Amino acid sequence: MDNCIYCKISEKRESADIVYQDDTFCAFLHPTPINHGHIVLTPSEHCTSLTLLDDETYSKLHCLARKLAKATLKTKQYDGFNIQYNHGECAGQDALHAAIHIIPRIGTDGFYLNWRMQDPESAEKRKELAEFIHSKTI
Repeated sequence: MDNCIYCKISEKRESADIVYQDDTFCAFLHPTPINHGHIVLTPSEHCTSLTLLDDETYSKLHCLARKLAKATLKTKQYDGFNIQYNHGECAGQDALHAAIHIIPRIGTDGFYLNWRMQDPESAEKRKELAEFIHSKTI
């Protein structure tokens, strides 16, 4: 797509520090990282959501994310990592292109997910939701 930043990077129309690239995927250092070493992994072909990828591409993407995360640990600079996927603007997706973020972590980095815990819904509502989700996955 002409105006997609991730497509531009994958097609080398925009500069980036690429850490991995093949015919299917492109991984590069995020220009404004959460932590140094933050990698963005994208399918090379424009796709707005991981939910739209075929199963084989989806699986290969996640295997590659794991390899990239393991590679960051081998630098001996990091204690761990987060693998994050943002779907939709409300979830922090800032480019309309599917991407996985591999964020290296150090115990003292000060980055927190800040998850808030809510009171559980009623057993009836949880059961209804679980049944609905189950019906859509079989």
